[in-house]
Amino acid sequence: KVPLSNTEGPVLDPIVSIRQTVLLQPNETVRIDIVTGVAESRAGIDALTEKYSDPSLADRVFDLAWTHGHILLQQLSVSEADAQVYGRLASSIIYASSLRRAKASILSRNRQGQSGLWGYGISGDVPIVLVRIRDHERIALVRQAVQAHSYWRLKGLAVDLVIWNEDESVYRQTLQEAIIDLVAASPEAALVDRPGGIFIRRGEQMSDDDRALLQAVARIVLFDDGGTLEEQVERRGRAEVLIPQLKSSRRRSEAIIASEPPRRDLAFFNGLGGFSHDGREYVTILAPGQTTPAPWVNVIANPQFGTVVSEGGSAYTWAENSHEYRLTPWHNDPVSDTCGEAIYLRDDETGQF
Repeated sequence: KVPLSNTEGPVLDPIVSIRQTVLLQPNETVRIDIVTGVAESRAGIDALTEKYSDPSLADRVFDLAWTHGHILLQQLSVSEADAQVYGRLASSIIYASSLRRAKASILSRNRQGQSGLWGYGISGDVPIVLVRIRDHERIALVRQAVQAHSYWRLKGLAVDLVIWNEDESVYRQTLQEAIIDLVAASPEAALVDRPGGIFIRRGEQMSDDDRALLQAVARIVLFDDGGTLEEQVERRGRAEVLIPQLKSSRRRSEAIIASEPPRRDLAFFNGLGGFSHDGREYVTILAPGQTTPAPWVNVIANPQFGTVVSEGGSAYTWAENSHEYRLTPWHNDPVSDTCGEAIYLRDDETGQF
């Protein structure tokens, strides 16, 4: 067999790889267990590798994991279906999603940073899940959120659960006491007002700026009028705002005629492009529907802002950092030139664009 080259090779995205040769005789069966793990040292990795190289031990790991998960659900008095809901919701805790966060209008209103949370005893060092409740009859959502918090904590996921009492009626103290009693009777009772725990706050005691801050930093916002926890998890997003069709005020009088690409006197012309005679630019000339053999792109950027523009007109744009702060999608495809943005010019009188 040819050994691996120990180099990244001629690819755009290098990987880390290993290879194990397996020889199968006629009618022979081989089972392969792939174990992925992390350790603090090479010695730790060697110890784990030796430990899990025993096939019987690999079976025991799966058995123990099933038993541990079953006992955990019994301790929390939740079903497997509940655990599936908590797991799906956890994805939005690990990676913030617009499906679960506050509306864009609320996010844009916030002008405070992490320190604005400290006055409420919330550090902001771990992800925040916000439950907004105003109706005592819907306190079941709070109970579900507390159970989810217990599940996440026992699985090693640190979360600050903030329960926001928005009841503005004369019964708001009754709701506050009901929430406190519910949390006190749960496994999370010892974690009230502690990092990675539960914080019960009253809405009327918060300023408008602090309300906007708490909603802006929360990775998940749950509403008591949004249905059960499962219903809110299954909801795929808000309805899109439909823009009405343009009604033109006059008829289009002229037809669009596809023009031939301009002829240029280029040096070293290869059928697609060539150099200008002053040597300051390379000009690509493409007929409608024609493309270069591979995407041809240029970068236009300064330290704060930039864009990539291809020969076909597609582009993507970023601010400050081309990888971390993309403003429009980038597909990183070495073969096809998939566009992430478009600019349309429209005549509002004729509808022509």
